[in-house]
Amino acid sequence: MKNKITRALCALLCAAAALSLFSCSVRRVSEDESAALSPSGAGRESVTPKDVPVAATEPQSAELNAGAETDDVQTYALKTDVETDEWVEPEPIEIDGDKIELQYDHVTPAVNRAMITSTEPDVLQPHGDFTGCAEALADLEALLDGFDGEITLIAYAVDGSRSLCYNTDTVYQPQCTYKAAFIYSICQYMDAVDFDDSTKFTLLERNKMEGSGTVQEAPVGTEFSVHDLVTLCMSISDNAAFSLLHDHFGGELRNAYMGMIGANDLITSRLYGNNIRIGDFIILWNEIYNYFLADTYYSHLMKSACTGTIFAYAKPENGLAYSHKSGDGFDKLECHDVELVWDDVPYILAIYTRANSEGGSHPTIENAAKIVHERIY
Repeated sequence: MKNKITRALCALLCAAAALSLFSCSVRRVSEDESAALSPSGAGRESVTPKDVPVAATEPQSAELNAGAETDDVQTYALKTDVETDEWVEPEPIEIDGDKIELQYDHVTPAVNRAMITSTEPDVLQPHGDFTGCAEALADLEALLDGFDGEITLIAYAVDGSRSLCYNTDTVYQPQCTYKAAFIYSICQYMDAVDFDDSTKFTLLERNKMEGSGTVQEAPVGTEFSVHDLVTLCMSISDNAAFSLLHDHFGGELRNAYMGMIGANDLITSRLYGNNIRIGDFIILWNEIYNYFLADTYYSHLMKSACTGTIFAYAKPENGLAYSHKSGDGFDKLECHDVELVWDDVPYILAIYTRANSEGGSHPTIENAAKIVHERIY
């Protein structure tokens, strides 16, 4: 870590490289590939909502994205079908701005930003009581400091009692971890309007996206229920499922909720988010924790979709339940994971990496998570 390039240079390179690195770039897939369908959820009464207001706040890290391309990959409401050269526009849901509200009560305090911000580079900074953890903290810091590339770690107890921070000023493209912000937002909205989860959206050619998931294998014209799309998006990070949901709910709905919870860095016009520091993902997952405790249809759906998944870079191996969202680039240089661990005092662990070699992140993420899960928290 000591010999890594300067953070200023990383911030500039990150904005330029984001379009080529993120794991959900657009790719056309042949239409004759076999369909991969999941069972639909139980239907509920459908509602037609109004326009969603643009969030009043701006991203705090807007300066980090100056000059970043947004038209080709990230601007997503309209695309040209390359086979027919005709404009294809999906039918978006009409959003009722009066229904955009938090669908839960807070049982945890608001996140204190000082608890999730490090003030010295390459130093693991604990906040709160870590009595008896000195050796584990030293081992964790040595592991992080020896990483060949850039790495950021934040661990935060949801009761606000303690946290760990390491290199929180480093900037990353969020990759598919950003899907959690979108799914959290639309699930709350669907709760508010009692949205019918059996509502079907039709797969278009432009929704087929390279990377994770199975929806892209279905023929154009296949219909998927909202229940299945939410489940696939969070459980296996299905890119085409995310694409379909984004077509019909749009980004301003997500921006409105991100502004409401104070996660301003997650407000964006880009499909997979800005190049940002990761502290706002702690704020987001603290809100997700509170939402998961609410007795609503879509809070249960989102929680079941992202809890105990087969794959997670930083999952605990000590039997603790976890809910999470991971993401990585096609070249595997950037690998990230954010987890909500359901311990006696639940905590959030976020590890974001940008390695100097392919696959270089995986062992460090796993080993760092093991120390946190088994020796510190």
